[in-house]
Amino acid sequence: MFITSRTLFLLIALSASMLATALRADDGNLLSGDGLAAPYGWRTEPGELWTVSGPGALEVNLEARLSGTSSNGAKRAMRTVRLPRERNGGLWRLSGWMRVEGGNHQRDAMLTIALQGGAGIRESVREFNPHSEWTYFEKRLRLPDGMAEVIVHINYGGRTGIGRVKELRLVPDELVPEDFSVEVAGEAVEPWRVEDRAYRLRGVIDTDEADAPVWADFDFQRLLLMAGCREPVDPSSVVVLAIDADGGQVACPVAFDQPIGTLADRYLRNGTLKWRSAPGAVVYEIYFNAAGPEGPRPLALERMLGVGELLTYNDEQVVPLWAGWPGVAIDPVDADGNGVQDLMVSSTDGGRFIARNIGTMTEPVFIPRMRELPTDDLPASGLMQQVSGDWDGSGNTSVLAVRKKPAGGYTDGVTATVDLRVPGKAVQTLSTPDGHPVVIDDATWTHLGLADFNGNGLPDLVVGSARDDLLILLNRSDLGAGVVEPFYVPFDIFMERPQGSGDMGLKPTVTDWNGDGRPDLLVTAWSGACWLFTNETGEGGVLRFSSPQVLTQKGGPLVAADSPVVWVTDFDGDGVADLLMGDVNGRLLFFRNTGTPEQPRWQAPVAVTTESGDPILLTARSVGAEHPVQGPAEWNWGYLSGAAWDLTGNGQADLIVNDSLGRLGWFENFGETGEPVFADELQAFTYQGQEVTTPWRNAPGVYDWTGDGYPELLVLNAEGNLVMLHLSKEKPGAVTRIEPMLDAGGKPVKINARTKPAGVSGRSNITVGDIDGDGKADILVGFSSYYEGGGAFLLGKNVGEANAPRFEVSPMRTGGGRMAEWTGSDGHDQWHNGGPCLVDWNGDGKPDLFHGVESGRVAYYANDYLNRRTFPIFTAEEFAARAEDGEAVALLNFGQLPAGELPVRVEDAKLPLQWLPVETLLQKGRKGPRYVRFTSPKPGEPVSGEVRIEVDAGTGGVATVKFYLNGEYLATESLPPYVAFGDDSTWDSRTVPDGLYELAAVATYIDGQTATAKVALEVSNGTPVKKSAGAGSLQP
Repeated sequence: MFITSRTLFLLIALSASMLATALRADDGNLLSGDGLAAPYGWRTEPGELWTVSGPGALEVNLEARLSGTSSNGAKRAMRTVRLPRERNGGLWRLSGWMRVEGGNHQRDAMLTIALQGGAGIRESVREFNPHSEWTYFEKRLRLPDGMAEVIVHINYGGRTGIGRVKELRLVPDELVPEDFSVEVAGEAVEPWRVEDRAYRLRGVIDTDEADAPVWADFDFQRLLLMAGCREPVDPSSVVVLAIDADGGQVACPVAFDQPIGTLADRYLRNGTLKWRSAPGAVVYEIYFNAAGPEGPRPLALERMLGVGELLTYNDEQVVPLWAGWPGVAIDPVDADGNGVQDLMVSSTDGGRFIARNIGTMTEPVFIPRMRELPTDDLPASGLMQQVSGDWDGSGNTSVLAVRKKPAGGYTDGVTATVDLRVPGKAVQTLSTPDGHPVVIDDATWTHLGLADFNGNGLPDLVVGSARDDLLILLNRSDLGAGVVEPFYVPFDIFMERPQGSGDMGLKPTVTDWNGDGRPDLLVTAWSGACWLFTNETGEGGVLRFSSPQVLTQKGGPLVAADSPVVWVTDFDGDGVADLLMGDVNGRLLFFRNTGTPEQPRWQAPVAVTTESGDPILLTARSVGAEHPVQGPAEWNWGYLSGAAWDLTGNGQADLIVNDSLGRLGWFENFGETGEPVFADELQAFTYQGQEVTTPWRNAPGVYDWTGDGYPELLVLNAEGNLVMLHLSKEKPGAVTRIEPMLDAGGKPVKINARTKPAGVSGRSNITVGDIDGDGKADILVGFSSYYEGGGAFLLGKNVGEANAPRFEVSPMRTGGGRMAEWTGSDGHDQWHNGGPCLVDWNGDGKPDLFHGVESGRVAYYANDYLNRRTFPIFTAEEFAARAEDGEAVALLNFGQLPAGELPVRVEDAKLPLQWLPVETLLQKGRKGPRYVRFTSPKPGEPVSGEVRIEVDAGTGGVATVKFYLNGEYLATESLPPYVAFGDDSTWDSRTVPDGLYELAAVATYIDGQTATAKVALEVSNGTPVKKSAGAGSLQP
């Protein structure tokens, strides 16, 4: 579904005039700025200025028209606002209108209004769409009592375009009216077919094809606001009916992965419904309710649909609670006043959610995270970089703050110390009793908490960092100012390192969970898992915590840590295929299926262990690596992949793995069918006595190409070319031959030419299967659009023979566009490489696709989705509501909306939701100028050393820009700025001899047209050629 004059997309970015006519408050128009702004808040002035005003506040004007014209970073405006003395705490509502014009496609917010205060308070509303009309935003937040002022930021993050803001307000929550009268479009004449549903969307698709994958996306929150309702949509209430010409109806099983759109944030995808079309249907009706007093519930998927839905547990399956990707903050609060603590969880894949506790405090169990109700209580917290309290018992309030010490850029790492600021004294660094400063050696992210953990009357400091352990600095002010004693909280998962969590980026929150007066700890981490540590310190003051309790939920999405790589295998030998997944944390997880392929019943994940009983964990830190690929910031990153195949001939599947260091190895299986036992030692694959390594994040394509029952491995070499490793049956793990893979023209198959810096290399997870049904296995590569070509996958079509493949590699296309993954995070297409697995799941003889996405979840696509020529497009015709007396009224008639009041999307051609935004823009006729010209290096100037190669390729729908030196391929870029090898990367000119070369750039547009630029390049280093990947045989 894509918006046209008769189509609803994302619901709309409703224009100011539309909402003003459709929604009126009893005591003034809430959305127009009349009446409610004074004495708190902001008021728009002519010329797109906003004015800060209030009792006793300094009145200022600030330009709020922010534009981005280059890659130099976000444009910002900022102002400090003093809060009225009589009302400076409690619940408030931040609101305003935003508009973005001509922005570029990116994964982060285009335009943000952020409110920042002391004690870690940072709340924001965000617009992610690169093109939008005026859209209303609103967020409830809690400010601590006594907060005297806040800082309001307006950030525009686009490289191109303009962001506009108007009618900013900060209003006490109780002053926002909740009762509305609605101006209706007319009577809803069609019969209401689901009696217990209050709302209906009615529309059509543009094909009579049966069993076709249909996507329809709505901004449910703004739809409901038009009906005078601020409650979120209840996913469990959604019903899709297909209506035939005679009025007959059939229910369509529907997937509703999770609506993430809110009044606070608007994404490219806000609430996507996915189903399959029904035979004979002429219209579809979507019924739903707003959430009731118990909050929204997830929608249970009846069966596998193969339309890109996320895998889910059944409603009653108890699994580890998931706070989101990655877990950012977790705050306990009795949101609904029922006497038990719920959890407010925040993450980067959709902001703030609530996990409601439907158990007790002693035996908590939660429902999967959902959006909060407007009546829910909120905590006042955030990521804490500093805390305050009476540190030394003097009665004065001291401040403890992290002082980070970057060694350079992100890849150079960050260490940190903690400053103690006591009133009237010099700043001190927290140090151990022997005088050594406490240094946090991996402080890319930090989070602090303050509490008296050991009961000695002095507050202690708990520190979460990018490490995999949790540090408490016990206050030893009795030994001197700023003296602390480090204590590491044990997780008791690994025998040799009990303080290791097997996760990273721990973020602790202090709470007295059990009400015994002692501070306990709630901890979340990168994977989104949550642990509860109960404080068991006795009268002697020796600090002690219980073993961590993994908090659980019922149902929800099947999830690992981020960037999981999927392998489908019957791991337990029961005849039903299960899932094996490696993830960013360096773990291998086993998800048992106790159901069927059509109706799987996934069990909670179990860590795969070795014969010693320790879970498999392969990270740069765990294996003692000196240099993680992306520097010290990523010591605890594993990016592990796992595949199962019998290498020893004992009938038991061994594990073939690759990790974040590119170490290709295997664990031998000594066990029996259904009871695998893996060796403690990781054995390396070797070639001519040397260990085989690949670029990082390169899951091998494991497949029997020769038909002898033994696998070959497809991996990348150091140059990013595809090679096949032939293995020895007689000597498991030995590579007998490394065969370069060639294209139809006999040239090496280039998957990722980016080799510098090392972090941009690899990123190519490979799976094998006959996708197009021609009898020859192809390859599918999880390879992000951020790095090359567009879309989430590269397709290597086999143009050779079944047992002698040759591959033509290009971005995978399906339904007329490049295949994108939309369930990554924040409603945008996936920007990091995923972990695909091709397997015939539904038994039709064709490979289907399981895809591990960056948020840690897994999407499923049937083969027919992969091979489609077009996707159906849903066109919304009417939005209606049913009153308590049973009368149904139409709130919106999408076919009769005035053109002048509609957002840009309403005026555009029909396009499928599955497409990438850049393809959408081209098809909508927004063709900008097409040209290519070099901006670096400058023509005629000799170059030496590291050289930035950059071109301007216009704005006319660029798909890729490829760079060549003397006709030999160098690199591909797909997003502006078009810099060879990546925005912060350079080409090392010392890899070729001195002399004159021809440097060329070829821009390919989505419709297949191209534009080319060439410049003469004089290389002048005066030194011998540096041997490096990519030097090849180039000569001047």
